[in-house]
Amino acid sequence: MKIARTMNGYYNCKHEWSDDCFVQGGDSGIVFKTPEKIEPNDDLIDIMKKATPLYTTAFFEAFPNDIGGGTFIRGEGKTIEESENQCWLIYQKQKNCLGHEYERRGRTDTYGYCKHCNLFAEGIFQYLTFCSICGIPCNTCKDKNGDMYCGKHKHLIPYELKTEIMLKCNRLHVKNANYESLYHGQDLAVLIVWEVEKWLKK
Repeated sequence: MKIARTMNGYYNCKHEWSDDCFVQGGDSGIVFKTPEKIEPNDDLIDIMKKATPLYTTAFFEAFPNDIGGGTFIRGEGKTIEESENQCWLIYQKQKNCLGHEYERRGRTDTYGYCKHCNLFAEGIFQYLTFCSICGIPCNTCKDKNGDMYCGKHKHLIPYELKTEIMLKCNRLHVKNANYESLYHGQDLAVLIVWEVEKWLKK
């Protein structure tokens, strides 16, 4: 059986996750309530400042490669095992969906969500945004004015136009950060650590 990485060590999975499926879990993840009002130029730090911690929960996360690129599945419960069971049920539903039909749900990158099983997959749609320097389709990062930059040109963003999330990534030497993924919450764990540290220091 597969072994999942946890915050305190390792967990022996109870289901037959494939060898190429990354899995992880924990006994106490923090779940936030999405703010009711989000401004168009808010970056993820702004959004999290407005968010309210709702509860802590055990969780299990899987990143399977056999049902769609970039797929992420999360289960929650009283224990990691209960969370894995929920995650497995979601995975089975998505894997056995009779016909995926995708929608953007506000995204401007290539990801889409299935209307029937909620599968989240990459490479479904064409980019709707383009690099303000070279014009190639991209969704790597946007400055405070909303102008987009590709990976090759994101270093050209003037310092005064960098968002707080960009500056934090720079300070932490995160060289290949995809700020759009951060904006949509895929790398929320990084942000949660920052925000929890702030609260603990208060």
